[in-house]
Amino acid sequence: MSSVIRSVNSMFYIQRWQRCTPIAIILLSAPNLRFASAWTSSSTSSPSPSPTSNAIRLLPDGSANSVLCSLLDTETTVLLGGYVSKRRAIGKSLVFLDIVPTPLPSLDTYKKKSIVAQDESVVPVQAILRRDFWVDYDKYNSTTFDVFQKIIQPGIHVELIGRAGPSRIPNESMLLVSRCVYKLANSNPQHLRNVLQFAKDGVLDVNEVLEALPCVDDLDLEDQSTTMGELAVALLDQFPRNFLLSPSRLMGTTNAAKIALLPPVPTEYKSVPAFDIDISDSS
Repeated sequence: MSSVIRSVNSMFYIQRWQRCTPIAIILLSAPNLRFASAWTSSSTSSPSPSPTSNAIRLLPDGSANSVLCSLLDTETTVLLGGYVSKRRAIGKSLVFLDIVPTPLPSLDTYKKKSIVAQDESVVPVQAILRRDFWVDYDKYNSTTFDVFQKIIQPGIHVELIGRAGPSRIPNESMLLVSRCVYKLANSNPQHLRNVLQFAKDGVLDVNEVLEALPCVDDLDLEDQSTTMGELAVALLDQFPRNFLLSPSRLMGTTNAAKIALLPPVPTEYKSVPAFDIDISDSS
């Protein structure tokens, strides 16, 4: 009986040693690991690569779609900068975007009373903002998708980071967005009000918003005497006229477009009715 107990105890200690062996090895090797880590950090000064260090930027020269299509079936990071020309939201987790690749407009090269050029010959790049594709970086938290899903509106300039994905149209691709950077506001006060409110709530980087307002030197979001709507109007007034893009113009809500959306004129009103009035009689 005692031999059986000794055998069971020996098996128990063997099992305990097998479970503790990895821990013991880690503890015994910890000083060596610390030494190796210290030697590595002291022997090199190169920073860790950023997610966009080896990315390919799509250029505003008409080649964006072909380059993006060539990156299908790869994990290459793609950068796309431009303004949002169209937006189609489906629920709260999916947004289709049309991005026109274009350089960010500069105040230094802006001419007074001129309209920021919009090259309509450049074919937009289709992008998908989808919750499943979103990646949270150290700087961003899980709420940023909901924020960008709301603030990415026609007329703003944005930088999208993602990778190429398939499209339903043959020989075309789409950008599957994993991160966004807000680059320039549009001229809509309601849009900027929402952006400022998100920044005040701490779910949008204040410095990122400030950089998207190049005419603004300081941004005080704690002023209790001014609402976010009033602050948005005051900030937009600091920009030269027509420097920021108008979302209504991009969405086709000009006067001509509004007239085209009206119902057709009834047939009985297409010709002027006769009133039997002699307009030649001057009296």
